[in-house]
Amino acid sequence: MIEFPSRPVQDLIELAHTCRICRIFHLAVLKYNKESPELPAVEINPSLRVWYEEDERLCQINFDFYDTEQNLINQKTGHIELHPVLDPEPRILPATASTGPEIWAWLLECKSTCLKSHSKCRQDHNEKFLPTRLLDIGPDQGSRIKLISNDDIPQSSETPTQYLSLSHKWGDSKFLALTSLNISQLTAGIDLKELPQTFRDAVLVSRHLGHQYLWIDSLCIIQDSFADWEQEASTMGQVYQNSIFNIAASESDVSSHGLFRQKDNSLWKPFRIKFRTSLIDKDYFCFYDRWKGFEDETPLNARGWVLQERLLSPRTIHFATPVFWECRELVACPAKMRISHQIPPEWNVKKIWPSWYSEHFDNTWAILKFWETSVGKYTKCSLTKSFDKLIAISGIARVVQSILNDDYVAGLWKHHLIRGLIWHVQPNKPFMIAKPYRAPSWSWASIDGPIDTSLSQNACNPLATILACQTTGSNVDVFGNLTDGFIELTATLIHMPREIYADLEADPYLDFRVSFETDPNPYSEDIFLLPISTIGFDIVSQKLCIFCLVVSPTGQRRGSACYQRVGSALLDANGNRMDSGIYNTMNLPTWVPPPWLKGDTERLTLV
Repeated sequence: MIEFPSRPVQDLIELAHTCRICRIFHLAVLKYNKESPELPAVEINPSLRVWYEEDERLCQINFDFYDTEQNLINQKTGHIELHPVLDPEPRILPATASTGPEIWAWLLECKSTCLKSHSKCRQDHNEKFLPTRLLDIGPDQGSRIKLISNDDIPQSSETPTQYLSLSHKWGDSKFLALTSLNISQLTAGIDLKELPQTFRDAVLVSRHLGHQYLWIDSLCIIQDSFADWEQEASTMGQVYQNSIFNIAASESDVSSHGLFRQKDNSLWKPFRIKFRTSLIDKDYFCFYDRWKGFEDETPLNARGWVLQERLLSPRTIHFATPVFWECRELVACPAKMRISHQIPPEWNVKKIWPSWYSEHFDNTWAILKFWETSVGKYTKCSLTKSFDKLIAISGIARVVQSILNDDYVAGLWKHHLIRGLIWHVQPNKPFMIAKPYRAPSWSWASIDGPIDTSLSQNACNPLATILACQTTGSNVDVFGNLTDGFIELTATLIHMPREIYADLEADPYLDFRVSFETDPNPYSEDIFLLPISTIGFDIVSQKLCIFCLVVSPTGQRRGSACYQRVGSALLDANGNRMDSGIYNTMNLPTWVPPPWLKGDTERLTLV
C-alpha cells in the first residue's frame, strides 16, 4: 500500500495539472461525487494499492473522505484500475494524431486483423442486406456526396456492397436533414460543407477505411414522413447489425462538434511503478484504463437509441480520448503497448448476435439476464421523443426473440411474464408515467426514468398464475408502439388500508421496497398488494422475501375486475417491509400479517 498525504480537494485539483497520479486521484474523486453527490468531499486521504496477480492488474485507488471538521464521511475503493504495460518503452499516439497517418494506419490494421481472423465478427452478417437509402460519398476525396437508393447500387455476389453507419447525438442544434422537400436536392448531390462537422468527419473516416457508402439516420430517413420513419425504424437493428463498421461520435454532445473532439490526453499517459517482492523484481508502466466505465462517461452513450446501435454492430470505432476499437472479439486503443482486452466471459459480452448466444447458452436464464440488464441500461438513457421507448430497443428485442423463440409483449417475454413483472423504479430518481399511452402499467415501458430489474434474477417461486396475455400495437409490428395490453391472472389480492400506505409515503426510509409510481389518490382509497414471486432469502434473518405489485382498481371489467400497477413492494413472509440496504425487517404500523402463501386466490386483469 502506497499512502499519500491527506489533502484538500482544491489542492488536488491544482496538483493535477502537473502530476499524473494526482490527476488520476482527482478523476476518481469526480467519479465518486457523481455517484454520491450528497456526500461532498472536502478533504481526501488517497492511497494506491499495489499487488501482483495472474491477470497482471496491479493498482487500485483507495481513498477516505473527510468533512470540514475532519470527520470521516466515507471510505471508498475507486472504480479506476491501472493496468501494467510490459513493453520496455511504451508509447502512445498524442491527441493531435487523431486524424493523422498513425491513427489511420492503426484503424486499417484493426480492420485487416478483424476481417481475416475474427470468426465471431463474421457470424450472422447478411451480405445481401442494404438499407433503403445510403450516402454515396464517392471513391475519391471529392467534396460532393449524394443520396442513393439501394436499387441503384450495383450488387455482386463476389464483392458484396459494404457500408458504414454512424452513431451520433443529435442535440438541440439545427442541421441539414432529409425531408420530402429536399430529397431531390440530396439525390442530385450536395457539397460536404453543407453538413455538420460530425457528418463531414464520418465521411473522412469512411474514405480512409476504403468504403464508398455511409448510412446516417437523419440523412437516410425522411424526417417529415411518419410512414417512412416507422418503416425504417423497424429495420434499424438490421442496419447496424449488417454494417461493416459503426462510427461512434462518443465525445460529442451535438452534431456540430465533430468526431475528433478529444480531451486532455495526459491522463492516460503511462507512468512507472517499481514492483519489488520476494517473487518478482520488475518495473511496470501503468496507465489509466478508460474503457472501464466508458459507457457512463461519454455523452453519446446517454442517448437511448445508441445502446442497440452499439450492441448490434459487429465492429464499432469509438472516437473519444483515446480512440477505441470494439468488435466481438477485441477491445483496443492505438497504443504501442499491450492494452487490448480479450473478450470477457459470455455473460459480460458487450455485443449480441444470434449464433454466439445460441451456441453458448443452453439455458434461458443467461439471455433473460442479458435482456434485463440491457433494459436497465436503456432506461437510464434519454430519448428526444419518449414515443420511441419501445422502438429504440426493438433491434435488441428481435435478436433476443430469435434466441428465446418467445412472444414479445410490451418489453416482456410471454413465457417468462412473472419474472418480467419484477422491476421497480430506482429510488430517489426522477421519473414520469408515459403520456399519451405507450404501454400497459405492468410494463417498464410505461415509465420514463431509470428502472431496476436486478431482483428478477433472484426470482424463485411464482405466487401468481398467468392465464392470458395480449397486446395491441399501433401497427402490425409487435415490437413497436402499443395502444392496449392486458394480463389475466389468478393471485392473492391483499387489501392495503389507506392509513398503511399513508404512513409508508411519509416514511423517511422509504425506497423501492414499498414505492408508488403514481399518486394513489386519484384512483381510490382501495390499494392492494399483489404477491408475484418469492425473491431469494433475506441475508441476515434468512426469511423469504416476497415481491408484490401495488395495484389499484380501475373500475372497469374485462371478464374480471381490472387493476393497474401503481407501485411495488418487497416484504418478508410475515408482511414486514424489507428495510433499505441493511436487510433487517421493520414492522409496519397496524399491519396484520397476510396469508401470503395460503390465501384464497381470485381472478383479475392487469391493464
